[in-house]
Amino acid sequence: MKKILTCIQFLLLAIASNATGQEGDIIYIDGTRWELLGRPVSRDSVLYHHLKAVLPSNRSISTANWDGFTAYWSIVQDVLCLDSIRCEHYDANCREYIGERIPNDTLLHVFKNYVDGKHIVANWLTGDIRERHTN
Repeated sequence: MKKILTCIQFLLLAIASNATGQEGDIIYIDGTRWELLGRPVSRDSVLYHHLKAVLPSNRSISTANWDGFTAYWSIVQDVLCLDSIRCEHYDANCREYIGERIPNDTLLHVFKNYVDGKHIVANWLTGDIRERHTN
């Protein structure tokens, strides 16, 4: 029995070591592009569920982006704000991936409890978000 458990443990370790890294959301800080290592929208499960309900059903989902979208963020007066959300889908006629921005009205509806003036403020977050510089 111990040998079987050890084999299962090594098998799971081997599978995990070949895992694809997840793409992060994008944030612009003082004009510099950074990749967030966390996904702020997913921190609120109800909000995340409402967002996924309005995303296009034909969006491309991959092992690098299980959600099928990328959120774009900025810092406005020391506050994290959601600027836009973009999805991609494969167009068989053009044989390429086409980017699609979720309409602002849709985002304002989904994030209605977090709208402050012209901005969607991520005040559902209470912790830190890590990022890394991208080119």
